[in-house]
Amino acid sequence: MVVIRIPSLRSRWLMLGLLLTLVMAGCNSSGGGDSIVVEPPASAQIRGVDLSFLPTMEQAGIRYYDGNGAAGDLLQLLKQAGVNTVRLRLWNNPADGSSSLDEVAAFSERIRSAGLRTWITIHYSDTWADPGHQQPPADWQDLTGDELAAAVTTFTQEALARLTPDYAQIGNEIDNGLLWPQGQRWDHPDTFVRLLAAGLAGARAGSRQTQLILHAADYRQAPALFSTLAALDYDIAAVSYYPLWHGSDLDALASGLAAIHQASGKPLLLAETAYPFTLDWQDNTTNVVGEPAQLIPGYPATPEGQLAYLQAVAAMLATVDGTIGWGYWGAEWVAWGGTVGGIDGSSWENQTLVDFDHRLLPAVAAFAGSD
Repeated sequence: MVVIRIPSLRSRWLMLGLLLTLVMAGCNSSGGGDSIVVEPPASAQIRGVDLSFLPTMEQAGIRYYDGNGAAGDLLQLLKQAGVNTVRLRLWNNPADGSSSLDEVAAFSERIRSAGLRTWITIHYSDTWADPGHQQPPADWQDLTGDELAAAVTTFTQEALARLTPDYAQIGNEIDNGLLWPQGQRWDHPDTFVRLLAAGLAGARAGSRQTQLILHAADYRQAPALFSTLAALDYDIAAVSYYPLWHGSDLDALASGLAAIHQASGKPLLLAETAYPFTLDWQDNTTNVVGEPAQLIPGYPATPEGQLAYLQAVAAMLATVDGTIGWGYWGAEWVAWGGTVGGIDGSSWENQTLVDFDHRLLPAVAAFAGSD
């Protein structure tokens, strides 16, 4: 038996008693073998994974396994690890049907039947929405002013009335606005806020029980964004954090999160993060992370390094006032032979929570907690 003590990014985490200890017996580099016992930080209210690709993966015949190679329902495997919330993106009218309202509704029922909460991310697009892409749905291309705001309200109300999720995002990574060009934040700030308000109003009308989230990508710019949205009726402020795009300093992230909480006055959620368990690949699609320089020093691209990263993030969040949880993006997006959302294969197969044999990785221990 080998005992590995995982380093945190700063000694402050150690002083706070959040030293992370792995006890590993015969675990190989692909995540198989005996289980890893981890002392988790304090439980978070939301311990989520984005599984938006799962219906497509399962339809393609892909199966998932526990760490010892026994086949199982990925929802149940992750629930047993401590996951309590599943995040799903919603596109308006996707070309291939992936993330359509019908698919999301059916998958939401399955998630609830598994005893998990649902978290819907409304993109207000037929495809990906993020800081560099906010293309309106094709059916809304000719709408302007009141017509566009009404479409946002109606779509949101109808979607939430059907889905009744526990959480819903109004827009995805809205740093630069949504529904471009009319809702571009910098050129049309008033319209941007008006469209968000329309979505929030539709959400409240559709499901009073749903907690509403506004979500930025970059924590460094987010305090200014949330300050401009102070008058809006929402419940949770959220950001993403990927070391590749947002820097490798967790102390800076902690300070930034505290600033967002102060600017918004809302509970705070780390909506998206991920880390590689290898720099290898399994298909011909270029991976988002594939170079050593893209890693955080001290956190190698290994199963143990991936777990160490997630434990360090969870430990950091536990020290920031107002944080209520976190989510992992792309947990299930393994290499495969198809296309979804215009992307062939997977650019994320080395950042999933399963190895190249689709077995759960040690990183799932980071979700351990109680509700």
